[in-house]
This record gives sequence, structure tokens and C-alpha cells, in this order.
Amino acid sequence: MRLTFVTLIALLILSGCHTPQARHPINPEALGIFPKLEKTPAEDLRLEQDTLAAFIALFGEPLSPQFRLEQPVVGWFNEIGELKQLRASAKIPRAEFHTRTTTKSWREIPLPPEYLKAMHLSPDVPKSYMTCFVGSLKGQPAYLFWNDYAETIMLILDY
Repeated sequence: MRLTFVTLIALLILSGCHTPQARHPINPEALGIFPKLEKTPAEDLRLEQDTLAAFIALFGEPLSPQFRLEQPVVGWFNEIGELKQLRASAKIPRAEFHTRTTTKSWREIPLPPEYLKAMHLSPDVPKSYMTCFVGSLKGQPAYLFWNDYAETIMLILDY
């Protein structure tokens, strides 16, 4: 009886300590996938629609009247033309960003090294300048890069 009770307590402690790890988006360049900068009108339309749907999934409806999608939206396609990752930026007021993302399951993480290099940032970039969050949208891994000063968000979403 005592052994069963101790085992039960140990199992409860172990299961309570388990926190699921968030999946991180792929590094497309490491996989040999590159952005498609010259898109067809149909690809461009799909990227814009997917981007708006992703930001609505992130922030909820309606989007803030001050929300502004910045162009261009970049799609990372594999060799057979399948969209593998979407990258998009938008402007949104600071208070709106913090209000609408605090209830979501986004977790702050250090800036991934491949993005530090791409953005020409040093590893000790202050959080007041750039903060990275990992989470998911529509069941797919995603990063949010938030620049508090410029009130700009960059979304990286896998497909």
C-alpha cells in the first residue's frame, strides 16, 4: 500500500513536470529551399490570402484598424512548387500586439542564430529591439519576431 502511494506521488510529480516542447519552424535554407521572389499572380494572391488568414488566426477578428500588411509577402517553395513556408511583416500598435498575444500560447525564446545572421543582428540584441516567440498557427509551427520600437511583427509560418 505504501509503495503504491509513493509510486502514485512520483508519477504525479513526473507528469506535472513534463512541459511539451514547441515545434520550431524549419530552416528552409538548410534544406535547400529558397524564396520565390518572382511569383505568378495566382501565387501572389494565395500568399496574400494565406497571410491575412494567418494574422486573423493570430490576433482574432476583426484586425485592428491600424493593422497594415507590409509587402512583399515571401513564399518559400520546394522544387516541385509546394509552399513550405510563408514570411510576412505587418505594423500593429504596441498595445494591440501585447493585448492580443498574451492570451495565446506563444513562448519567448532567444533569437534563432540563422535569423540573427539574416537580419544582421548581434547575438546580444536587446529584447527592447527584437523579441522572438515560438508557437503554432493552424497546427503548424511558427515564429513571431516583434520589434517593439517600430511596432512591427514578422511572422514565419510553416506549411
